[in-house]
Amino acid sequence: MEYRTLGRTGLRVSAVALGCEGFMHKRAEEVKADFDFAIRHGINFVDIYSSNPDLRANIGAALEGRRGEFIIQGHLCTVWENDQYLRTRDPQKSADSFERQLRQLRTDYLDVGMIHYVDAEADLRTVFDGPIIRLAQRLKAEGRIRSIGLSSHNPAVARMAVETGLVDVLMFSINPAYDLQPASENVDALWADESYARTLHNVDPERERLYELCERTGVGIDVMKVYGGGDLRPERLWSYELSLSQRLWEGRLSYGVNLFYIDGENLILRMPVDGRQMNVNTGRIENAGVEAEIAYRISAAWSVDANYSFLHMEHPVLAAPEHKLHVGASFTQGRWSVSTGLQYVEGLYTSIVVGGTGSDAQENFILWNLHAGFRISRKLRIFVDGENLLAQRYEINAGFPMPRATVLGGLDMHF
Repeated sequence: MEYRTLGRTGLRVSAVALGCEGFMHKRAEEVKADFDFAIRHGINFVDIYSSNPDLRANIGAALEGRRGEFIIQGHLCTVWENDQYLRTRDPQKSADSFERQLRQLRTDYLDVGMIHYVDAEADLRTVFDGPIIRLAQRLKAEGRIRSIGLSSHNPAVARMAVETGLVDVLMFSINPAYDLQPASENVDALWADESYARTLHNVDPERERLYELCERTGVGIDVMKVYGGGDLRPERLWSYELSLSQRLWEGRLSYGVNLFYIDGENLILRMPVDGRQMNVNTGRIENAGVEAEIAYRISAAWSVDANYSFLHMEHPVLAAPEHKLHVGASFTQGRWSVSTGLQYVEGLYTSIVVGGTGSDAQENFILWNLHAGFRISRKLRIFVDGENLLAQRYEINAGFPMPRATVLGGLDMHF
């Protein structure tokens, strides 16, 4: 295990840490077995945002007798009411929940006391201009929390918190997708489809400034939502293929056949969940099939090609068809190039059953596409593309209709 110093706290924490959601709804002996496994593999750091009393008590039991071996990051401003976790800025409720947290975890201190979930600037002012920050400072002075932390998904608000000089540790959402997004007070924007509809380049400058500020001031960053909030289990996939290909008649005719078998579990696909697209584990995959292709060059200008695939799915896979056939032709002469193709798709799964919910639905359709281009000069080419020229109504994911007939033209410039 690799260990890193958590900023100016001086704490040496494992590069891989534990979140708490994976321990929800588990029995005490299961939680203990998980912590035993983690400790054997060098993990010494856990974040416990949830105020669920059973969760806290099970973690406390798992760590009994070895508290000194583990660094606990607990959260202030989380309470348990009406059998659910809630965020609060009520100082008395926060203090009472903190006391219960220590009792449930069977400890008399937290290594990091994390002020929970501050994404809005108005909320930041409530925290730092009111009794919540004073509560955190009092608990630190008493030694009941060793360092003050704050969790946020908003780089602008997180930067303002770090600039107060009162925060030792920042818990922040970082992954390659989120880092492209601008600051927002709406955490749902981080995974909303529309946030990724446009082209995104490089790390957002506000996030870059935040990371540089933390490094400069010695504020440690521990990271949440590295893998989409901990909702995904790792995929396992084995693929076996046997293929044959050959070229005949001085390369004018080519053909190939490919047999394949795929076996795996915890397949990750993007699917609609509660009205929005999310990455989810869809379960087992066991597919077998065949692919065949053939191409023939009729003359220097004309060529034709075709390919067919058959897929037998023991467990349906989203957006995968049972049959797919493509037939195409292309013409190239002088400055002109034209290609066209018909594609027939049968038995494509637009939705599947996941975890006992949803339903299997399939769709059949035919697409006609056309591309034409004219080379004006060595560096400039004009083109026009037509897609779905038969104006077929079809979906690849249920509830998201694909465009009907679409025509696009433009210039290709090469330097």
